[in-house]
Amino acid sequence: MGIETLGTSLFLIDYSDKNKLFAYRKADLNEASGRLEPTDNTDPAAVDLNINPRIAAIFKKYSKTYILCELDLYNSNYELHKGTEKLPVAIQKSRFSIPEEVIDKLRSTGLYIVQPKYNVLILTNPSKNGSVQGLYVDIKNDTYLINSHQNYRLRSSNYTLKKYSFDSIDQLYKYSYKVAEPENDQNPFYLTSQESLEKYSTDESSIMSTDLNNAVRTEILKRLKNHTSKIGFYSQNLKLLRSYLDDLDENVWTDDLAKKFHCDVDKINEAYEGIFQNAEYLAAGDDEDMANLKYAIKNNETIRQIATDTVKNDWEKENNSKIQQTQQLTEKINLLSTKQATLTKQVDQLTIKKDELEKKQQLATDVETKVQQRIDEARKNAADFIAEMAFNQAATPKIYSVSHPQHLAISPFNPIKFKVDQQAAPIESASAKLAYNALKGPLLSMIDNQALLNELTAYLYVLHNQNRPLLLIGDDALDIAQLAALLLTGQPATQIECTGNFSAAVCQELQNIESPVIVLNNLIGSAWLSHINSLVHLSNKWLILTESFTDDLNLAPLGLYNFAAPIFTDVFELQSSKLSVTPAIDQSAHFYQFNYPPLADLKGINKSMRNHIEEETAWITKVLNGRDAYLPLFGYIYASGKKHLLSKLLNKIDTPTAHHLIKFQELD
Repeated sequence: MGIETLGTSLFLIDYSDKNKLFAYRKADLNEASGRLEPTDNTDPAAVDLNINPRIAAIFKKYSKTYILCELDLYNSNYELHKGTEKLPVAIQKSRFSIPEEVIDKLRSTGLYIVQPKYNVLILTNPSKNGSVQGLYVDIKNDTYLINSHQNYRLRSSNYTLKKYSFDSIDQLYKYSYKVAEPENDQNPFYLTSQESLEKYSTDESSIMSTDLNNAVRTEILKRLKNHTSKIGFYSQNLKLLRSYLDDLDENVWTDDLAKKFHCDVDKINEAYEGIFQNAEYLAAGDDEDMANLKYAIKNNETIRQIATDTVKNDWEKENNSKIQQTQQLTEKINLLSTKQATLTKQVDQLTIKKDELEKKQQLATDVETKVQQRIDEARKNAADFIAEMAFNQAATPKIYSVSHPQHLAISPFNPIKFKVDQQAAPIESASAKLAYNALKGPLLSMIDNQALLNELTAYLYVLHNQNRPLLLIGDDALDIAQLAALLLTGQPATQIECTGNFSAAVCQELQNIESPVIVLNNLIGSAWLSHINSLVHLSNKWLILTESFTDDLNLAPLGLYNFAAPIFTDVFELQSSKLSVTPAIDQSAHFYQFNYPPLADLKGINKSMRNHIEEETAWITKVLNGRDAYLPLFGYIYASGKKHLLSKLLNKIDTPTAHHLIKFQELD
């Protein structure tokens, strides 16, 4: 039997039985048309790869996987052309409109890959004329990083991706083969070859997969490091950086970067000019980062101490000889000062002795007279003296010893905008609606905007119901915190000032507080902030954080919002009023998460914060019987500094609540 070639074909490798290895031939690649066409019935249904141990060893790694390869038959002893085995390309649709959105997802939180056994072509949504674009993701190349559960993210070293264009999805499917997952025949997908993509796409190009400014900045820093290494030192200021940037041969290195990043030279030059300008601002200390650094050093005791110690150490190293000279002069001055002090002390002692002799002489004359006067006055006023002592003793109240925490600064409960009736009986109701109405009632006279009133009521209810920590920011933060505690538990919260260092003793004293609600004032900027994980996990406690000023959030890391849901109290325009407390409400209701449609526009919000917004919005909407709710959305995005995204979203929503939030943001 002569050599027979099965050709470049699509095989399903099956190694479910460890003692057998079969390749089921499914389709052949028609090189003329570029299509993967199903095999006819005359071809062998399966190829036993165990015949050849060498080829079996190659294919065992492809268990339950479709691959493209070319098999030759040598007298029924199968052989594989060297290097011909390869993975097909799986086609995956996405919800993104342009390739740049796909890249942003790969750069930030990562993208879920449906078929991780193959390299993938990620398609955009069809445009108005039906055309689609696809990004080629070479998963088997060490360009990508798996986070977990088939979630892929680009490495920082990746600069470009291949981009293909097609007139329509149907045109792409013409050169693809529809197959089913080996483990699930009910879930089909499409495979094609990279040769077909290169041959039949209407456009093939490379697209930047990273921020150009960051890439150029990285290249400049690499060259700067080499530059400073050659001359044998590293500069501690920007003079060396400026001289290096001035001496760069732009005609050479910008052309190299343009070729490397597949973009115009003009864009490289524009990024370079921006970086150079920022270096000028940094040298003058006028940039925004410098302003934020000054604010942090001024308002955070720990950061200020670190900065002071660092500057002091650097100055001492640079001025060591001067310091030694100063110390020598100081020692001489101290020696002279000691001699002067000794002489002065001797003079003072002689003066004192002289004065004592003069006083003793006068004292001998006056002492008898003064003693007699005191005796006479005591006898004269004896009755009044005894009566006054008796009165003072009777009026002095009894003092009882009180045990106070040794490490906590507990503030007294002193509400400003409402009075408390703590004698009301608690409500026992399994109905979330009844509980919501009972909670809403006392707030009616405080908040004029009914839509925001409904949202706040629902939000407070679900946060307490799910025991999720709350962050209140604004002038009325403490009032709303105490009001929420009284309405939801029937007891005032214990207010704690976050002062001093945090320790295990502090944590234990917090746990021993009897109140079910703890309010922590001014956590941001304190040493307690780094222990937020321990604070939010105090058992059987609902934690509320309060900050009076929005500016304090400049010192807060964005990770804080993974622990506490932010609410800006200034939005509600709280009115002073007298309120009665609503007793504790039933907490048995449970709400399930759902996808909130407007979140599709928030491309710059991280996954964790999006999950918080979706979950809390779902709870509130459930309480409000399906009506839209925007308070979680506004709080998290406003606190994270993404105000431009918030404006873009709110302007698309034509409701009184959205208009109110837009107005508040514009006045800020």
